[in-house]
Amino acid sequence: MPEDQVRITIPGTATSPAGHHPAVAPRDARLDLAVRIAKSIADPQKRSGALLGIAVEVRENDPEYASRLVEPILDDAAGEAWLSAVRVFVRCAVPPERVALLVREAEEHPDCDAECLAWLAAVRRADDPRDSARLANLAERAAVSVTERAGRDRALRHVAIHVATFDPNHASRILDKISATHWTSDDLSPTVFDEAAATGRGYTLELFDRYFRAVRDRQLDLDERRMELAISIVSTDLYRADAIASRISRTHDRVTALCEMAKKIATTNGEQAKFWLGEARYEATTAGGVAKNQLLGEVAAAAVDVDTALGNEITRLITDEITDDLSADELYWFAGCLRATDPPLAEQLVVRALAMDHDHRYAQHHFLHIAEAQAKDSAKALATLDRVQPGPDDVEVRVDVATILIKIAAGLAIWNPAEATAVLHRAQRELSTVGPASLAVAAWASLAAELVQLDPELLEKLAARLSGQDAALAAIAVGVVRASGSRTA
Repeated sequence: MPEDQVRITIPGTATSPAGHHPAVAPRDARLDLAVRIAKSIADPQKRSGALLGIAVEVRENDPEYASRLVEPILDDAAGEAWLSAVRVFVRCAVPPERVALLVREAEEHPDCDAECLAWLAAVRRADDPRDSARLANLAERAAVSVTERAGRDRALRHVAIHVATFDPNHASRILDKISATHWTSDDLSPTVFDEAAATGRGYTLELFDRYFRAVRDRQLDLDERRMELAISIVSTDLYRADAIASRISRTHDRVTALCEMAKKIATTNGEQAKFWLGEARYEATTAGGVAKNQLLGEVAAAAVDVDTALGNEITRLITDEITDDLSADELYWFAGCLRATDPPLAEQLVVRALAMDHDHRYAQHHFLHIAEAQAKDSAKALATLDRVQPGPDDVEVRVDVATILIKIAAGLAIWNPAEATAVLHRAQRELSTVGPASLAVAAWASLAAELVQLDPELLEKLAARLSGQDAALAAIAVGVVRASGSRTA
């Protein structure tokens, strides 16, 4: 769609007593559409949330426009919604003096907890290091004051991750106050490690060491924890991840660790990823019984986008063991091993199994995965999806179908926009049967991101038909602005 200049009026961007405000002219019409959809949301809190979501998407490339979107929310919102607006606003084009005033107001807000204070400390670091240190100390005291132990430890971890961005030594002292008995795998998930990595490698490794000591001291399942740790830390320190994976004794945990590690670094270190997949293949062949093919299937699936030759080789090994006298369970099992690397054969196996076992629920689980695996071949993927027959209450299945349809449409959009639009129509029909819409937020956002590039007018009509479904409208608004590449120019 041409990116014509569009003039829209954003309430609250001026201080005129008469209530008239200057027009704002974003240079991407899709951004205009996103704002209109967000403003059509009936619930004030959800409407503000959608506008904040748009501001977050555009603030890096157009912080002034983002600040104009957020400022009216600062005037009207209360409670946590106001604090959310402050968090977005101070990252936009705002004078330091205004930031200082907002931070002072935010720290006195009754909903500003320890994590919020630590975040404010990070915001103030560049302009006023002394005030930043004061806020960091307040955050630490607020976390320590939490009565319940698990809650206190959680608050301390949240404070530490923000403080580590500007004072790793202080963050380390905060970690000292966390009880070793309350470290869990959630505390070192890949997301946590990615956040920690942004603060610096030293802090990330210290976090890792503390967690591993806690795991060892508590005599937990070390193989499972080593697998989690190796996967989590590989983006930060692949040598340490490799060392941890090498100490995993259970074959299936070691294969999973190597496969996931390979997938995480495939785009940055392809040779190392291939090496790990080769190790995983060898480990899988040492497993006994049916576990061997299951693990080989896991390796083949990981190799699809990393080492095609290895994936094909493993597929042949698995295929050679398929016979005519397999039971339904065995057919389903082989299909699961092959659905990533040979979707057509996997589908044939499921059809054979379905002829023996008429419970369609298990079969449709495989059909969904098979369709997703061949989404780039729209005809085959759509034909496989036709085999999925969700019941009236199969909400998750309908969302999965819609999500796969959106992926298919994305592949079609470049060379067959008309068919892509038709596929998105089908996805929209699936999502429209899902209630409440909050169960399908990610799918609505993805649908909007694709449809706005093909037919913005159709998307706007869809948004109008969804009037009253605020969760869906909020997701669509953010999806639209993401499709614009977070650009206003």
